[in-house]
This record gives sequence, structure tokens and C-alpha cells, in this order.
Amino acid sequence: MLDEKLIKVLAKLYRSENRKYDLQKGFYHYAIPASFPEKSKQILAESGFEINKIVLHSHDEVIKAL
Repeated sequence: MLDEKLIKVLAKLYRSENRKYDLQKGFYHYAIPASFPEKSKQILAESGFEINKIVLHSHDEVIKAL
């Protein structure tokens, strides 16, 4: 389960002004802005959360997991 502080940090991070569209891969890439507070960067680093981790699932894999 995610921590409340981490959820607030992620809500600030995943804003449209922090993203760029990658045409080759077909998804948005998020970057931590320079103006991001140090405390927020620390919370993100301590959590180990990967902001641009892409996980692809096939239909069959999901059905099998269920």
C-alpha cells in the first residue's frame, strides 16, 4: 500500500507540465522538475518508486493471474 505522503508527491509529479510525449514508444515520459521541493524528492527516493516504469500485460497473462 502506498503512503499518503508519497501519493501527494506523485500527484504533484504527474502533472501535464512535467511530461513529454515519446513518439517512438507511444507514451508520456515524466521528469522531476528543478523546482520540485527537496522534501518531495527525498520521499520519492526513499520509496523506491519508479516514475517511468512501464509494465505491459497481455490479455492471457492477466486472465491466468486472475
